[in-house]
Amino acid sequence: MDKKSTPKKTTKKIAPKKHDKVAVAEELYIPDEVDEDPMLSGAAAPMVTEPAGGVLRNPAFYLLLVIVGLCALVYSQKHLVLAAMVNGKPIWRYTVIKELEHQGGKFILDEQVTSTLLDAYAKEKKVDVSDKDVKAEYDKIGKQLSENGQTIDQFLSFQGMTKDQLMIQIKRQLMLKKLVAGSVKVTDEDVEQYKKDNKDQLPKDLDAEALDTQVRQQIESEKISAEVQKLLSTLREKADVKYFITY
Repeated sequence: MDKKSTPKKTTKKIAPKKHDKVAVAEELYIPDEVDEDPMLSGAAAPMVTEPAGGVLRNPAFYLLLVIVGLCALVYSQKHLVLAAMVNGKPIWRYTVIKELEHQGGKFILDEQVTSTLLDAYAKEKKVDVSDKDVKAEYDKIGKQLSENGQTIDQFLSFQGMTKDQLMIQIKRQLMLKKLVAGSVKVTDEDVEQYKKDNKDQLPKDLDAEALDTQVRQQIESEKISAEVQKLLSTLREKADVKYFITY
């Protein structure tokens, strides 16, 4: 028998000896694995089929996906239902809201009703307040506070308000002032009577003209306030307001 040679991949054809079949087997290199395209060889490709009753056909799989999705949503938006955790014990946001409604619900609801009535009346009378007017009044308040050694931020903090809330309040006051301006008039007689009735409370360091100006502004402010209350009362009496909750 011929000595075995190391198998090598080659395209060279080996002529086998006629009567030596063993030598032929030893001389030819047959790889263990043959990369062959089943389509080219004619062999049928294995078919991948979903097993009967597989995961994708199981309703429990989709239910699990829904539950996982809901859990992720609740966790990411937990602040909508959860206010705080104290040693593992939850304080629900509903509890906080309920307590706030108990403490100030009536006042806030009345304010919302009044604001709605006022906006409708102002629209009817075509009365509007520009952002420029609101900003000017805001700056005026800041200047007055500064003269008294206080900043606008300190004022807001003390009042428990934000800048936006103050701007809304200023706009409402200016709108009310415009709505009742035609009903307010301060006469010289009003000024003299006020000085007579409040002579002990009047500042002593102002000259006559400055004093009259300050008194006139004070009287105007009081009259505007009285007219505003009268207007709001009238609007409420004429309005159809249905309450669905009692505080």
